[in-house]
Amino acid sequence: MFWSPQSVRRLVLGVMVVLVLQYALVGIVGVVLREPWPTLVLPAFQNVWDGDDELAVPRARLIAISSDSTSFEVPVDAVWSAVPTSQQAGFLREQCRPQTLSGTPRTERCTLPEARAWMRTQLQDRYPLHQIERLDVVWEEVFFNVNERTTAQAPRAQPTDTLRVPL
Repeated sequence: MFWSPQSVRRLVLGVMVVLVLQYALVGIVGVVLREPWPTLVLPAFQNVWDGDDELAVPRARLIAISSDSTSFEVPVDAVWSAVPTSQQAGFLREQCRPQTLSGTPRTERCTLPEARAWMRTQLQDRYPLHQIERLDVVWEEVFFNVNERTTAQAPRAQPTDTLRVPL
């Protein structure tokens, strides 16, 4: 027979040695350089930053505009309390993002009449002393300095666009 038990053992042992060496090589290269893409080992999907010294994260802020032209920031929970906190950013990105940022009008669903009426009801229940006429969804890029060699700095925000939702 072509595959004797001894040759199978050698093959399995050889593969195991190669896997251990490959795993060690990935660890060494990951410490010295950046996390390499694996050949036989799947990525760890860790929070390994692989880029410049700044990390830009999109964020949406809700600004309510009253009939007397006063404005105030509204927590996302005030309008969408039924949406879990962990999913609110994704919800806003898919429902209340301007077409200029997303490239499609499908992300402006919160401007539909039914959605506007629902948001108006939510805001009236939460803020009964204010006559809110408009809700602005202000999108901004928040920049975090992720360079370990510098001292901690407060993140800076740069507005990118606003979706105005008349209520």
